[in-house]
Amino acid sequence: MTVTVPIPWEIADVMKLFIEAGIVKSEEELAVQEVKRRILKYELMIRVFESSYKMSFQKFEEQDMVEKLGHTWDVERDYFDWELATTEPKSFKEILRRLTCG
Repeated sequence: MTVTVPIPWEIADVMKLFIEAGIVKSEEELAVQEVKRRILKYELMIRVFESSYKMSFQKFEEQDMVEKLGHTWDVERDYFDWELATTEPKSFKEILRRLTCG
């Protein structure tokens, strides 16, 4: 099933430039590349947090590290960003599957 969605002309112009420049072949390829970029971004975030805290997110939660580290703004922000980075890729992988499998 094909759905037509209106988009602002500014975005359409940029998409057209990407296609004309050979960066992508179609709007669908552009969407696939963006979804892959987001998955990679979250994977990188996970690696950075694991390196910084020397543990996985699961261990971070199990050991109640936010409490142990004093509920500082930086630790709480890291916690929420890390949680997002561990949960969001599932949604993007499903989107990628739908985009690439028809």
